[in-house]
Amino acid sequence: MQRTMRVLRGVLFFVVLQTTNGFSQDDPIEKMLEPIREKLRATRIESGVLVASMTKGGAADEAGLLEGDLILKINDEPVSSTTQFVSIRDRLRGSLVKFTFWREGKYITSSEIVMPPAVGITGEEWSYSMSQILLRIEAGDMDTAGTLAQQAEAAHLLTQRNSLIAKLLLLPNDVPVPGSEQDKLTRELVETISTTVELSATAFRLQHYGRPWPAIPVRRKLVAMAPNDVNHRLNLAQLLARQKLSDEAEQNIRYRVEHRLPLNNHGFSVEEDCLSTIAANREQWREAYEHHVQAIEYQLKSAEGYGTGAYARDSALRHVALAAHLRDIDVFQEALRLAQGFGGPMFQSLPPYLDAFRAFVLVSTNHKDEATSLVMKWKGKPDWQSVYDYLAVTYPDCAKNWKTLADR
Repeated sequence: MQRTMRVLRGVLFFVVLQTTNGFSQDDPIEKMLEPIREKLRATRIESGVLVASMTKGGAADEAGLLEGDLILKINDEPVSSTTQFVSIRDRLRGSLVKFTFWREGKYITSSEIVMPPAVGITGEEWSYSMSQILLRIEAGDMDTAGTLAQQAEAAHLLTQRNSLIAKLLLLPNDVPVPGSEQDKLTRELVETISTTVELSATAFRLQHYGRPWPAIPVRRKLVAMAPNDVNHRLNLAQLLARQKLSDEAEQNIRYRVEHRLPLNNHGFSVEEDCLSTIAANREQWREAYEHHVQAIEYQLKSAEGYGTGAYARDSALRHVALAAHLRDIDVFQEALRLAQGFGGPMFQSLPPYLDAFRAFVLVSTNHKDEATSLVMKWKGKPDWQSVYDYLAVTYPDCAKNWKTLADR
């Protein structure tokens, strides 16, 4: 997969990777932070700027910095955000500087270098306080997360963007109502961000923590700023389709087709998956299933493939669910065989979910007794409620069937 970056000659530069002619679902900043989070928790570091990438042979390389280092100071001036880094850099360019940074549990001061001029730096700041808030939110401890957010904001440890993100993550994930707290915070957040890199990172974070509604205006601004960027359009279309805003999602795909914006196999797979979601929203099950078959074929031909993780599992489960809605046992069996081929080991741990969809097909084909036996096998077990909760959100007709059979 070819990747594009904004290159800063010789100095540090901070990027969110994008796939050329395709679509990227990964946040490289998060991936870089993951291995050092545990160590950072034990330090008293409050904030810094992460070196996401740098030019080999440039000034930063000469200073001994490495990707993954956390810059704390330039000379003796603390660096707590990329904005502050840029300000210090511009003021000191042409001067001798040295960096103080954190690496693998150690504080290191670099050798002196001449700070060269730099154009177009974009970045992603790392905040210890924000990391702690996010960890609490991930653990479901919203009270502690809220307390930490208030303390961090009072102590000026959060940027305006991170403060607004934290507040949005602490609110329920409701459909936005004009004038509501969520609506006000989202509008302020969108107005606060002016670069595509920060918009991308913000949207990813909101979606990662289950806040798709605030993420939609952020992605709309991304598309408005770069209308011909196929990645932004596909991201927005996929997000809209999942929230059942099908017409707007379809408009973004139509724009891509009309303007002949290029895609690779992974991009075509994402587009077909999005069209499948739109069709399912409209209960056009045959069309939804056929688009999903195309999505699978493109993804299997792509350089990425499906892998063995949650992406493969979720795509396989969705394929089985769409097949079930065609109410044909032969089609269902064929879809199940295909799903087992690419779904990976995580897919093999979903027998109650598969039985729920199989039971739906069996009832549709007048095999109610066999369907009841499948459901009763799980009744009273912890998996039963988990399956019902999942179906109630994603496929309400299957949830109703699951419960009706259990109550027979």
